[in-house]
Amino acid sequence: MPSTVTSCFRGYLSMSISATGSPQPVDPDPDPQPPPPAVPGGPLPEFAAEPLAVPRPPGGLATATTVLLALSGLYALLLTGTGLYLGSALRTGSHPDAGTEDGGTLLALVGFVETPLLVVTAALFIAWFHRVHHNALFLGRDAVTRSTAWAIGGWLVPFAFLRIPYRSAKEIWAASLLRGPD
Repeated sequence: MPSTVTSCFRGYLSMSISATGSPQPVDPDPDPQPPPPAVPGGPLPEFAAEPLAVPRPPGGLATATTVLLALSGLYALLLTGTGLYLGSALRTGSHPDAGTEDGGTLLALVGFVETPLLVVTAALFIAWFHRVHHNALFLGRDAVTRSTAWAIGGWLVPFAFLRIPYRSAKEIWAASLLRGPD
C-alpha cells in the first residue's frame, strides 16, 4: 500500500499545468553534486575573500576632530575658571548665592554644555581613529595586527581601553612609516 501512495504522489508531482504549445518544465537534477570540499587553510568556496575597500582621506574628520578637541579644551579652561571664581566668591561672601546651598547653579549650567560637547568630540575622534586604522591596512598590512573593529571597540571595553587604542596607534604609526617620506 505505501508504494502505491508513493507512486501516485510522484505522478502528481511530475504533472505540470502549462498552456498549449509551451515547453515542458525541466525536471531538477535528482542527484545534485555535493559542493567541493574546503581547502585546508583556504577560504570556503561560497565565502570568497573580498578585496579591501578603497582608502578614504581622513582630512575632513581630522579637521572636525581637531576643532572640537580645541573647543573642548577651551571650554574646560572656562569651566575651571568659573569654578575658581565661584569658589573664591563663595568664600569671601561677595557672590549673591554666598549664604545659600545653591552656589553650584552657575557651575551646573556651564557643565550642561560640556557633556554634549565631550560626547560629540569623542564620537568624532573614534570615527577618525577608525578611518585612519582602516587606511593603515593599505599602507602596511603586515604592521597592522588588529581588525578595524578594534579601532572602535578598543575604546569601549572597560580596562582594555587603557592598552588596545595605544597598541592600535602604534600599529598605525608603524604602517605609515613603511611607506616612507612623502
